[in-house]
Amino acid sequence: MDNTSSDLIGQRNLRIGHLKELRALGINPYPSESIKEYANHEVVSNFERLKGKTMTLAGRIMNKREHGKLIFADLQDQSGVIQIAIKKDDLKEDLESGNLSWGQLKLIDVGDIIQVSGTLDKTVQGEISIFVERINILTKSIRPMPTNLDDKEQQFRRRYVDLVLNLDRKEQFMRKAKFYEVNRQFLKDHGFVELETPVLERVTGGADATPFTTHHNALDQDFFLRISTELYQKRLIGGGFEKIFVIGPNFRNEGLSDEHLQEYYQIEWYWAYANFQDNMNMLKDMFKHI
Repeated sequence: MDNTSSDLIGQRNLRIGHLKELRALGINPYPSESIKEYANHEVVSNFERLKGKTMTLAGRIMNKREHGKLIFADLQDQSGVIQIAIKKDDLKEDLESGNLSWGQLKLIDVGDIIQVSGTLDKTVQGEISIFVERINILTKSIRPMPTNLDDKEQQFRRRYVDLVLNLDRKEQFMRKAKFYEVNRQFLKDHGFVELETPVLERVTGGADATPFTTHHNALDQDFFLRISTELYQKRLIGGGFEKIFVIGPNFRNEGLSDEHLQEYYQIEWYWAYANFQDNMNMLKDMFKHI
């Protein structure tokens, strides 16, 4: 795709035109209700059990391939991609329900989020597919997606696009979420209580770092984004808690390094009546558990 400014404007105008046509047909291009019975990965992984079943899926159109009276497209959701096959004679139109006809499929663009209902089977080539009988628009995409996003800077700044185009990146997010989930459960299983400490602090401390400064308008006082959860956790220990932990963001207004970003998440715990050896042993057990 040519990503020049004029081409992007042209693509945007074309999609806005499709949106207007949908509305003229009485179809809401952004309905509040939808149906999604299965995740794509669930369908593909359980094909033999689900083969021949009529089901409803939803996701984003990643591409379209037209072959006369047959259209193939890749439907992507959080779990992965599945192919959909749309035959002209199989499609059932019902504008009151938002079901598009064959002639109205031109109003669907790559990047749109749709809902499809149909039968699970394989194509002649052996590709697992949903043979579509009903198709509904759930979200009309106005701006075209890039075909790739290889630039590291753009990947960081436009992570939402990176997640759509690079499925392995989504897996990194899932692993990170699992990491925190496992750590939380490990600490809870060892009798620790998860508590929260303030992110805005009147007096900063707990580490040797330069804080971010902000102003509290209601109190007319300067505050700091915390650089550590240490001081408040120690106060909680003084208040009678014996085994506590905090998982949350800390902020350091300093240069970028492999050790610290300006904003990063940290797991920190405090354990009364335990010495450094007890903490070392538990940390080793935590690493083994993870």
